Amino acid sequence: MRLLLFHIIFLIPLAQLMAQAELNQYLEIAAENNPELKARYAEFEASLEKIPQAKTLQDPTLSIGYFISPVETRVGPQRVRFSLSQMFPWFGTLDARGDVAALQAKANYLKFINARGKLFQMVKGQYYEIWEVQKLMELEQKNLALLDSYEKLAQTRFSSGEGRLANVLRVQLEQQQVKTQLKILQNRMEPLKASFERLINQQVQPEIVIADSIPVKPLHEYIRPDTLPAHPVVQFYQLQQQASGQSKRVAIKSGYPNLGAGLDYVVVDKRTDMSMSDNGKNVIMPMVTIGLPIWRKKYNAAVKEAELREEQFQFEQENAINTFLSQLDIAYYQLQVAQDQMDLFRSEIEISNKTLELSISDYTNNLSDFEEVLQIQQKLIQFERGYYTAYKNYLLMMSDIEYLTYEVSEEERNN
Repeated sequence: MRLLLFHIIFLIPLAQLMAQAELNQYLEIAAENNPELKARYAEFEASLEKIPQAKTLQDPTLSIGYFISPVETRVGPQRVRFSLSQMFPWFGTLDARGDVAALQAKANYLKFINARGKLFQMVKGQYYEIWEVQKLMELEQKNLALLDSYEKLAQTRFSSGEGRLANVLRVQLEQQQVKTQLKILQNRMEPLKASFERLINQQVQPEIVIADSIPVKPLHEYIRPDTLPAHPVVQFYQLQQQASGQSKRVAIKSGYPNLGAGLDYVVVDKRTDMSMSDNGKNVIMPMVTIGLPIWRKKYNAAVKEAELREEQFQFEQENAINTFLSQLDIAYYQLQVAQDQMDLFRSEIEISNKTLELSISDYTNNLSDFEEVLQIQQKLIQFERGYYTAYKNYLLMMSDIEYLTYEVSEEERNN
């Protein structure tokens, strides 16, 4: 009894934790190695570099002119002219441009978060597929071992004159079918493992570790949300709307005059034909420049473009919410179907096990036919196959719901 309690209290929770730890380890490897995810993060980092570019003034302009024919002035001939000027956009334009770049960078970070969520969903899906195949292979091996024992029983009864040769042949036929099914499953495992290794972008040596059992969240704990305001894709479009609003602000300010300041410095040679005050004195001339945005069509078009972009991203956000809610409806339905199938197969497995025990007892006592035992045995295996497939479907829907209902944390939002 103490040993039983030890298994219930300690070993089962420990197995669940180990199963989750193994999967989390592969998710971590995928997050570090997957090339698409690296590309999304590089895109985010590149967009960060646009912020200082957007908030920086245009480069100043330096001009140098040499008078081939000197321009004579009262204080002497002009030889060389230096001009330095700097243009300044309208007040607040640089800050608005920086805000647009910052919002775009945040949006790209949310693209990275969403790509990570999709990657995790795919890794989990491949992991659950491998788990199902592994369970089915174990089931077929167990089935083959049982058929071997049935063959010995049939051979013994046939040798003693109490059985028929047809029973022996029937078992051998079932054995061939099981061996073929086992070979098919083994062949199916190879591409699944190869696909899994490509997802995490790392070859697993010596073998991918698959948990013996994977815990599931009970169906009643799943509560379907009415909206998905914190999903990365929804937040992405929301930030794009804000960026479009700031782009409109930039477009409006770009239609205001630009201001410029400059300085001219003219080198003047001394006059040799007379002596005078300020003879050969160089000239310094401050300048102010105003850019006149008189071609209004392009500025009006830029404002209109920003307004339409803002409207576009609003519709994109609404469409994303509707799409995800529709996918959630299907996922919750399929989750319920998988749960119902699991319950049904569990009940059928329990009844089939009892029936099989009685049939074997009847057969040994010459109260039933051997073919009946085989039929019940294969029916039991069929129910167990169905249970593992339903369990895998439940896990897949669970990972889909986890992706669809993922909420961006405050830390991720303000990164």
